[in-house]
Amino acid sequence: MQAYAQSSDDRAAAQVLLDEGQRLMAEEKYSEACSKFEASLGLVAGLGSRVRLSQCYEKTSKTASARGRSGRSPTWQRWRTK
Repeated sequence: MQAYAQSSDDRAAAQVLLDEGQRLMAEEKYSEACSKFEASLGLVAGLGSRVRLSQCYEKTSKTASARGRSGRSPTWQRWRTK
């Protein structure tokens, strides 16, 4: 696993995008929400964004993409069991 330096500005911007994505999910605007979660992940590779993006993909019928983000992937399973 590679570590990335993350500035406080990046973390703050990622949180704003995450919050916007959650609001859009609540409004059932899944495509727009997915874009926000993807942008958030581009700034900070956080677990919350990954889980929400997976949920968003499931809502938009991108189930193969959802599996890779939701914890069903082999990489995720290895990390979870440590």
